[in-house]
Amino acid sequence: YYSAVPIAFGPYAAKLALVPLHPRDASQRARKEPNYLRDHLFERVSRAPLRYELRAQFFEDASTPIEDPTRKWPTPYVVVAHLDIPVQAPRSAGGLELDRFVETLSFDTWHALEAHRPIGAMQRARKHAYFASTQLRGARTEPDGSEWSSFD
Repeated sequence: YYSAVPIAFGPYAAKLALVPLHPRDASQRARKEPNYLRDHLFERVSRAPLRYELRAQFFEDASTPIEDPTRKWPTPYVVVAHLDIPVQAPRSAGGLELDRFVETLSFDTWHALEAHRPIGAMQRARKHAYFASTQLRGARTEPDGSEWSSFD
């Protein structure tokens, strides 16, 4: 994952990248089934843990423009976190229930703390598109955290 447009990073601006650290699965090939990536993830996470590194690339000056997502920023990435996904059983009853729940959620970069709000004209335009999409899909409201205890 790579964010072509920046977000607020506290008092700074940054682009983000989520980079896999686990071994690549050479057997994975693009397929035509609509859920092949999901199915492959289910299979992988049932065999071995997955590990990712979250990196931030910070705004510096005119060489790192906020409003031009086509310009590559020359600043280095800084590791800010690791994401570890343990081995689990996504095809178990609880795993499938969680999968059904997640499919009803929306992805919206505006579901963020103020310290990590989207910034720039592209992000403001996306806000309206994401809102229209969630309304059309009838997506759930943002979770408050209490939902997760039912999936243990």
